[in-house]
Amino acid sequence: MAKVLGLFAVVMLVLTGVLIVLSTNVIRATARESVLEMASAKMRGDIRASEFYVQELYGTLQLDGNTLTDEDGRPLAGRFEVIDQISTDLEVVATIFVRDGDDYRRVVTSIRNQAGERVVGTMLGQASAAFAPVSRGELYIGEAEILGLDYVTGYQPLFGEDGAVIGILFIGIEMTEVEELISGGVRGGIGVLLASALVLLLVSLATSAVLVVKVISQPVSGAAAMAGQLARGDLTGETPAA
Repeated sequence: MAKVLGLFAVVMLVLTGVLIVLSTNVIRATARESVLEMASAKMRGDIRASEFYVQELYGTLQLDGNTLTDEDGRPLAGRFEVIDQISTDLEVVATIFVRDGDDYRRVVTSIRNQAGERVVGTMLGQASAAFAPVSRGELYIGEAEILGLDYVTGYQPLFGEDGAVIGILFIGIEMTEVEELISGGVRGGIGVLLASALVLLLVSLATSAVLVVKVISQPVSGAAAMAGQLARGDLTGETPAA
């Protein structure tokens, strides 16, 4: 009986291990999808809030040649108060681009390089996944790489008085923050899975042990009953039901 139970335990452990591995992959994929959806929802909300900051502090933006100005005609270049306020209040990185020919140039940003310098004057680039949507006047939400770091990003077109796209309002969250949320969700899911698997394994082993004992004890009980009959001189050979 011990061998049977041992073999069953090994089989159950193997099956449980396979189930945990497969379930972990599903949990991680589900957690990633859920967290990215939440991050995208945050981007949409933060873009709306950022537009309010821009409107309140700059007024209606205007394009003067290749220069983005506030409603009083003052260039935005070098004025980082608004963009830094957005970054601090919303816990994001933020940038305002100006339309420059067939591309978009960073005018003010909270993103800094390794030397601590603000990354201004660089172009978005037509290869960017955001370029086509914002050029059509559409909000773009997606992942992007900036200075070697991955971000969940939002790019909102900025419109002039004539309705033309004159710039972009950008915000982003580093993927490291998103991955931390994903990992937390995975750890929680795996914890529940392991606890459930352990309970299932123990219940299965206990149930199997009871069944094995019952199966083995039945013929033993029958043999004992027959031996009792023979001892009493009963040679009919009929064994009482177990």
